Amino acid sequence: DLFLLAGRILSYAPAIVFAEEGVQTLQHLFNCAVAGMFINHRDALVSIYSFFYRLLACADDSVHSNSSRVLHTVIIPNGLILTKKLLAGITGSVAKAFLEDLAECLFKLLCAVPPAVSWVHESLHCIPPTALSPQEKQTFLEASQRVVAAAGNARSSMRVFVRQVQELSDVCRRSAAHRISTQNSLLTG
Repeated sequence: DLFLLAGRILSYAPAIVFAEEGVQTLQHLFNCAVAGMFINHRDALVSIYSFFYRLLACADDSVHSNSSRVLHTVIIPNGLILTKKLLAGITGSVAKAFLEDLAECLFKLLCAVPPAVSWVHESLHCIPPTALSPQEKQTFLEASQRVVAAAGNARSSMRVFVRQVQELSDVCRRSAAHRISTQNSLLTG
């Protein structure tokens, strides 16, 4: 599996993809992973979400000074698309069994890339108020802002954030109409 191997490289030999020669490969891997985020295959989804998590975790790695710069080169131009797809998965594009994986990826994105809060805001703004009220949007946005503010205390803030993601998921999946309108707004806008 491509993303299982890519994840192992990120864990054990990240210098390979964060070297200047690896940027193009990393960009292709990232684009391919974004395209496959809703594939109907359990193991493939786990590998893709694990790849994103490991990739975003590398931004915190001070051992590889080049990793943050390279990640920003790859992620910043595509961050809004990634954020919308993560939120689409959270709100119903994939089974609830993947909810924690998606929450952890969004959490790492918020910790690794400061503009991610604005991507969450813009993504939530796309969702119609009939599916997600302005107050519910604001609650989730505030939870996202707290993740960025508490980046130093990641473990406890991740648990709180996962609970907020579960609440968002429950609200948007409460009926087929809500789920469909949320998906349409996130994936077509």
